Amino acid sequence: MRPFLWCAILFLAAPARAEAPPKLVKETWDTAYVEGARCGYFHTTVHEVERDGKKCYRTSQEMSLLVKRYKDVVRLRIESSVDETAEGKVVALTLTQFTDQGKFTVTGTVEKDKLVLKPEGDPKGKTLAWDDKAVGPYKQDRMLADRKAKAGDKLEFLSFEPSLFTAVTVRAVVKPAEEVDLLEEVKNGEGVKVQRVKKSLLRVEAQPDQIMVEGKPVKLPRLVTWLDDAYAVARSETEFPGLGKMTLYRTTAAVAKQEGLAPALLPDLGLNTLIPVDKALDGVHTKSEAVYRITIQGDDDPATAFARDARQEVKNVKDKTFELHVKAVRRPAKVENPGKADEEFLKGSYFIDGDDAKVKELTAKAVGDEKDAWQRALRIEKWVNKNMTGTSGVAFATASQVAKDLKGDCRQHAMLMTALCRAAGVPARTAVGLVYVRDPDKGPALGFHMWTEVWVQGQWLGLDATLGEGGVGPGHLKIADHSWNDTQTLAPVLPVLRVMGKTKVEVLSVK
Repeated sequence: MRPFLWCAILFLAAPARAEAPPKLVKETWDTAYVEGARCGYFHTTVHEVERDGKKCYRTSQEMSLLVKRYKDVVRLRIESSVDETAEGKVVALTLTQFTDQGKFTVTGTVEKDKLVLKPEGDPKGKTLAWDDKAVGPYKQDRMLADRKAKAGDKLEFLSFEPSLFTAVTVRAVVKPAEEVDLLEEVKNGEGVKVQRVKKSLLRVEAQPDQIMVEGKPVKLPRLVTWLDDAYAVARSETEFPGLGKMTLYRTTAAVAKQEGLAPALLPDLGLNTLIPVDKALDGVHTKSEAVYRITIQGDDDPATAFARDARQEVKNVKDKTFELHVKAVRRPAKVENPGKADEEFLKGSYFIDGDDAKVKELTAKAVGDEKDAWQRALRIEKWVNKNMTGTSGVAFATASQVAKDLKGDCRQHAMLMTALCRAAGVPARTAVGLVYVRDPDKGPALGFHMWTEVWVQGQWLGLDATLGEGGVGPGHLKIADHSWNDTQTLAPVLPVLRVMGKTKVEVLSVK
């Protein structure tokens, strides 16, 4: 499941130091297609290495993919490595996350029942619980061959997923052989050409169990693989909301790295995930309240998919359908005994690095001599809105990187504003959800969106630097929020997968 989990989150990894020169055990290349358009490749190697005097296997993987978002195309790069014993027990990992113009490395080692992670620049690191039953990718790759699997066989195992720093239970079933397309290299003068051939291959369906990310359940995609007579993967396939079907074909290095990709043919992740609404909501961001009827298919408890707070209420739940009542909150209300926000909403983290020098410089420009917390936040919202250049052709980045480039979409606007607020002494976090848009081609719709929430006078208040309206109205439907504290992955945005591609929204009223 590992390549597809990384695609869902969009990033990560690199190899740990070996005690002896590594011996190459296996090397594979896979050409990636999404909805029939070639978008990149995966390169995987397995080396035999020595750690602490013991033989181990290191699985390293490089991913290079093009993804289109609102007509802009960005390249996503991931590298990874996991060291495991001959029995499949994970002993170490290294993850390098490539952002828009930089990278960030996390190393990890397993110490008994703990996974000790050390992010780059953080000598203290952090410790997570570890389940010793989790197996690494090389062991997983050999499971079916070791048992000479046949149609009807079932197996269950705990898969270590470095992109989430966790283990996930995977349930697999072997299906009868079926005829499928493969790619075959053909000599073409000095160039490389491929042709499609059909072969009968054993089908295996693997479904990971639902996981919890920051208190929100997330269902991970099913992976289907086709195996040849030697139980080697010849083709893999999964379905991504918004992107569609992603297929990996086992090929050669020459084929996998071949240029000539056609970005125009790629499905648009941004446009394809827009959720149509049944009527136009002109001026909704200035209204006071809206009521939506929402239906989410394929969810055991759909009414919990959206946040419930002072701005949103869930009512009239019936099977897969419920009403979401959303109010505008544009200024602090009077609160008795307001209390303080937790420290995690003020201190810096990898992505929200409010202690960065450039972030502090921009904060001073934005807030000037203003002392009031709410007015500071409003000034920051206005400054980010005015000074950033909007574009979807930028990969995810840290706030400090955004501070240097001052370009991006709602993600970069929200990350930068959140960091500037913290640098100004205003507790802040990001929120993810849906926002009303009017697309020229698709008409009125809700698009996936990120904005900022600040803690002022004992309450969380939304601000959106992308729009710069001085608050958020009933056109913002919140799914989740996050401080990004002790977070080195993009897991905080995963809760949107719960509603992506399976949600219907009707507008009942707007005031």
